[in-house]
Amino acid sequence: MIRFPSAPLLFVLIILASCGPTEVSKVVPSEDRGISPDSAFNSASARPDYDYAPSIFLEGGTEHIYWCGAEVNPTTGIETDVILYKTRNAGSESSTKIVLAPSEGRWDSRFTCDPSVVAGNFINPEDGQKYAYAMYYTATDVDTGTRGSIGVAFSNDKFTWVKYSRPVIIPTITDLSAYGAGQAAVYNEGSQSDLVLFHTNVSRDTGSAIFVRTTEDGINFSEPTQISIEGLVTGQRAVANSEFVYDRSSGNIYAAINLPGRPGDRAEFAMGIYRTPADELLAGRGSWEYLGSVDSNLTGYYLNHSPGISRERDGTIRTGRAELDVTFGAGENSPATWDLKRVRWSESQALALNRFYNPVQGDHIVSVRKVPPEGYRSEGNMGFIDTKWQPDSQILYGCQSSTDHFVSLDPNCEGGTALGINGFVYQEQPANGVAIYRCYTGADHFVSNDEGCEGEQTEQLLGYVRTNGG
Repeated sequence: MIRFPSAPLLFVLIILASCGPTEVSKVVPSEDRGISPDSAFNSASARPDYDYAPSIFLEGGTEHIYWCGAEVNPTTGIETDVILYKTRNAGSESSTKIVLAPSEGRWDSRFTCDPSVVAGNFINPEDGQKYAYAMYYTATDVDTGTRGSIGVAFSNDKFTWVKYSRPVIIPTITDLSAYGAGQAAVYNEGSQSDLVLFHTNVSRDTGSAIFVRTTEDGINFSEPTQISIEGLVTGQRAVANSEFVYDRSSGNIYAAINLPGRPGDRAEFAMGIYRTPADELLAGRGSWEYLGSVDSNLTGYYLNHSPGISRERDGTIRTGRAELDVTFGAGENSPATWDLKRVRWSESQALALNRFYNPVQGDHIVSVRKVPPEGYRSEGNMGFIDTKWQPDSQILYGCQSSTDHFVSLDPNCEGGTALGINGFVYQEQPANGVAIYRCYTGADHFVSNDEGCEGEQTEQLLGYVRTNGG
């Protein structure tokens, strides 16, 4: 598959809980408008191979779902990365079909991955035909998955695709040792073929960077403009495997951008949700506003990566505020565990900091997730934690050591495994604030508003959170 992973392997393998009868449904936002995992998206049966990097759009009440997965190429008999497709409407799903695969003897003969589909009015100059949809995809003819380029295919029925014979975007430098160009995210500025396309480029001259280009015909693209990374959490491969979408209501670009991963992991465990004015970003300027994150602390999965944001057929959204359905690859370090999961992320000033308990394991989890993990029961919330930095505040991290989940003010999780960010706690008590303490039973950490830790050992005052979500 054509993704830029955290491990040396450049074509990482992936799985989709939606590749079998995948539930790709929207979550109705709860009253606090926070983040909630889409439990309906967890299919009871999944394909036996990896899937990831979804492109999803809604048209006439039907969800059209494209993604990258492992399948046997029907023309060569070789298992490789292909692009898969299914639809979903009112709870019923179509079967999964291969819609794009490598073409023997051509530039895309080894892998085809990372679809991004958009509607418009296109003419393929090679056959002179008009088409209603374009799919941009990453491909290569190199067995190691390097030297990637971006191609395009056209369709009128969203199922049968006609490839343009040459790549439309190539790497800034042709380099067999680097990933190249790929991971397109595209939207239509009008109703014809005036497209804006974001893509990754990894090469010796740029490192790992995101560029934006425009086209008037879907094939001939402008010179690249490198987008600003001002305001992003920087780190190794922090901008690869990311997603961008234009909101016509607000004029903003929203993005799900992978945050730096843990050392040695095969992929990232967290993605930041950001926004910035589109006119600034397209000019190579501007600064990103951090809105929150989707991470292990929220989803319960060890890895969370390669996101796709659900959109309309023209590749845009019209929300006016941050309310995004984010679908992503999730699982453990073994690619065989990777599946597609979804959350609805809604912008909120503060989220409930919930406490859950598993009586069998004797373990507490304190997190902004709304739904108790399997085997856990809710013990209420400890207050509401701010989602953005405020003066006199610091980050409260979710962490794990063996089977013990705990929270910490240490970004390194005191030597444990980082799960992500809960939010920001105040160091001084605000007018509507309540204290939260970290407690220890001798085997299990938990959080309490009680300074005496409900009869257990008080380890430290973590800070203060709000008494309400306003």
